[in-house]
Amino acid sequence: MIYRVKSFKPFWISILFFLVVLKTGCDKTNLLDEYYLGDLIYTIPYQGAEVLVFSSSEGMDLSFPGNGRFRESKKNYLSVNSNEYYITEVDYCSFIDSINNYSIFFSMKTYRNDPPKLWLGFSNNYLDKTNEFNANSMFILPLSFNNLQSGQEYFDSIAVGSRYYYHVFSDSCEVYFPSGDNSDTSQYLSKLFYNIDVGLIKLNFSDGIVWELKKIIQ
Repeated sequence: MIYRVKSFKPFWISILFFLVVLKTGCDKTNLLDEYYLGDLIYTIPYQGAEVLVFSSSEGMDLSFPGNGRFRESKKNYLSVNSNEYYITEVDYCSFIDSINNYSIFFSMKTYRNDPPKLWLGFSNNYLDKTNEFNANSMFILPLSFNNLQSGQEYFDSIAVGSRYYYHVFSDSCEVYFPSGDNSDTSQYLSKLFYNIDVGLIKLNFSDGIVWELKKIIQ
């Protein structure tokens, strides 16, 4: 007599499928919303591997090789004990002049209850910490005349070096001195100018020195 063993595979596959669907459904209900940058990523025109070259009014050129460009999504829980969360996104890149210890940062981030923002940062991480400073500016996205805040300006066109740039935004920087307020004696970044198509085109410093974009090496 031959006994046939019944196959239980379809049964277990059905149970497994049910559990996966149940877990996925639970995860979906915990996700409140998603906030991505979408086309706003083009507000920063760099790939992250370029070299930004600025000409200083002191007569020298400064080169800032790119350190890459990165994008990350983040889960934000409503509280420590909550299972409910929402997703935000950040996109950032940096350019570093290792010879003169200067750094330039560009970052965009989404928020749940606020519009997306563009952050521009500059630091001079000197070995002499008494003269170190960090400066940053924040623009509400999308960049437009209607989104300007106090201290920010919009220019239809502006001459930088031997070139005209159109649709330029400028901002007076917030400055932080890690070793204490040295604003009376130290040079620091006071104002910057930004163009969506090209990026950072001009930097004004407190002592009258000006940096102007000379070229971008791809």
